[in-house]
Amino acid sequence: MILSLANIFTRLPSSTLHWVAHVLGHVAYWLYRKDRHLALKNVRTFYPNASSSIQRGIVIRCFQHMVHAAFDLMRFGAEESSCWPTITIRHLDRLDAALRRGRGVVLITAHYGNFEMLMFALKELSISPAFLWHKPTSKIGWVVDQFRIYREGIMTRKSGFQPLESSVRGAMKAGHLLKRGNVVIMAADLIWGSGFLTLTFLNKPFRMSRVPASISLRTHASLLPIIAVRQLDEQYDIIVEEPIEHPTTNSHSDAERTMTERFAQILARYVESAPEQWCWTQLGKDDEVNI
Repeated sequence: MILSLANIFTRLPSSTLHWVAHVLGHVAYWLYRKDRHLALKNVRTFYPNASSSIQRGIVIRCFQHMVHAAFDLMRFGAEESSCWPTITIRHLDRLDAALRRGRGVVLITAHYGNFEMLMFALKELSISPAFLWHKPTSKIGWVVDQFRIYREGIMTRKSGFQPLESSVRGAMKAGHLLKRGNVVIMAADLIWGSGFLTLTFLNKPFRMSRVPASISLRTHASLLPIIAVRQLDEQYDIIVEEPIEHPTTNSHSDAERTMTERFAQILARYVESAPEQWCWTQLGKDDEVNI
């Protein structure tokens, strides 16, 4: 069903696609009651002084953004590359420089913008690129589940990135790939197991994954923040930030915290500029409660 929808969407004018996504996002806001309440709770936590209308507006635009992002991923299912969204990589030289070191690169990112676009933008940059994928443990609807299956299949087939499970086994596999000079993408704003740190994010206590920093330290791979930003003109900017250096400290745990806090500061800057592009429905959804 998802593939059939993807084929239909690629034939629609961009203005029509934008309108459909806008309407469906508003419908999803009212239809998915549990997700709506969770997102509103999270937005109220981070923006307690905002009016209820502003808080609700952020969440509605978040739902609309997620539909837009899903439509964009569906467009990659088309064989015609002319149907694909336009992606611009900014500061690619930073990634090239890190790869030339030959020790692999951990690309630390978050569920902001449309982070799946990273796989399509960065394909063929290394021999065996991968992404550490967090699979939800909470119950999800059939449509969402089917889209997740479609998304993973499209990303693997079209980008060449292999998915690694969010487990000790997946982390070990990531380490082996990095030691061979590959790129591995990891999202730090969702946590699993005990691999997290509690730090300050947007002036609130927040759990963020220490796994990207930990693996970077253990493998001597570069830790490079990267964010995919969706623009109003339906295009994407992939922004490669300055590398997060390994601190000169005797404590591995202190180094993990320093590096993770640095990424949290970078992510906070993006969330403050366009909060609707952060996935507020993910936070605290599984057993590991972030907020």
